[in-house]
Amino acid sequence: QAHFESGKLEKQISGIKPGLLRYPAGTASQNYDWRSNSVINPNLFPFNPDNELLTTDGYIETVKKSGAKGIVVVDITSAHLKDRLKAVNKGQPGYAVARSVSDADEQAMIDKAVEWAKHFKAKGFSPAFYELGNEHYLAFLDYMVFTPEMYAAKCKRFIEAIRTVDPDAQFAICGPAPFTKEHYYYKDMAWWPTVLKEVGADANRLVLHSYWRPEQTQKNIGACYKDFREQLNAWGAENKINVDHLKIGFTEWGGRGGMGEETYGLFVFRVLADMANEGIDYAVEWPFRWPENGEFGHTQLINRRDESRTFAYRVLAHWVRHFSGRKMAAVELDLPKGVTAFAAVGNDGAPVLALVNENKNTVKLPLNLSWPDGFQTLEISEVSVSRVWKKQSRAAKDLRSINLNPRSIRIIQAK
Repeated sequence: QAHFESGKLEKQISGIKPGLLRYPAGTASQNYDWRSNSVINPNLFPFNPDNELLTTDGYIETVKKSGAKGIVVVDITSAHLKDRLKAVNKGQPGYAVARSVSDADEQAMIDKAVEWAKHFKAKGFSPAFYELGNEHYLAFLDYMVFTPEMYAAKCKRFIEAIRTVDPDAQFAICGPAPFTKEHYYYKDMAWWPTVLKEVGADANRLVLHSYWRPEQTQKNIGACYKDFREQLNAWGAENKINVDHLKIGFTEWGGRGGMGEETYGLFVFRVLADMANEGIDYAVEWPFRWPENGEFGHTQLINRRDESRTFAYRVLAHWVRHFSGRKMAAVELDLPKGVTAFAAVGNDGAPVLALVNENKNTVKLPLNLSWPDGFQTLEISEVSVSRVWKKQSRAAKDLRSINLNPRSIRIIQAK
């Protein structure tokens, strides 16, 4: 809230120009009361922090000024967690799985969500979609783990109630990847088939979350989500259930486990390229801020200690400006090991090419490319952990090779 009131939040977000902004984040959403802007159970995450929680009205104003659309994560859980004396993990005393609550407590959560939807409408704000809960297929700290039947039943009640005040509301349902993965706790239960049979017709999006560790950074991140879509389509055809309307994407993705700032910045671009190549519809990076000594400390976008913008922030900003929402283009280049490329074309036909060099040495790359007629000038910029180069202009006919600096991203835009 302090960052909002000082104007820092608006300035930092406008530097990225995101398409989607999610509130009030993940685990926090299941222990948060928007009316009082406070944690419901201070024993649980985020452990009742002072001067940290952005108000709903602050969020609405931030989204409007940013030009983004909003994702609102609905609390479907707090009544299950309100009596916990501490955060507990599986196997510890006090851990509870899928314990039901009274109808009155359940209805109180629904009523709170309906009031929220009314408040958004009164403020002239319409979320792109409501995300129904957060990771309730998992089994660890602070999570109330539902069976897929319980989750589906909750989703149906919340969807029906919110649409009484916002008939056009859209909803996202959450689950694990891959599509065929069994429940994390109830090992004999398939999550997605059970949930989709009950709620698929009323939902608009499927939500996945994933974080990668340093040793996973070299694989094609998007491939398993292409598999997810293929398995979803096959399941729909087999069960005669329409799934064509469902968008698949991420409301949380990122890195963890000691990934350094430089490695993570390069990884951000490659993850986005992989996801785009494999048909992912939307992807929201997390976290924006995080304590420097936390497990996400080197994968944040804004350094919490000094408010500086990280390498990943600059990479994400360039991705949004040059590639989000554009048509992808094929790149026919002989690329050496450690170098990747991604290209897109805007509505005006102007191509833009990114070359990512993850090597620790400079690479000279021949550019045997034919730029479309009418595009005579190329603007070249570079993003690295230490800086963003000022754009340089070159004649398209003169650029036959390019030196790629170590651990950096070159962006070449035709004008």
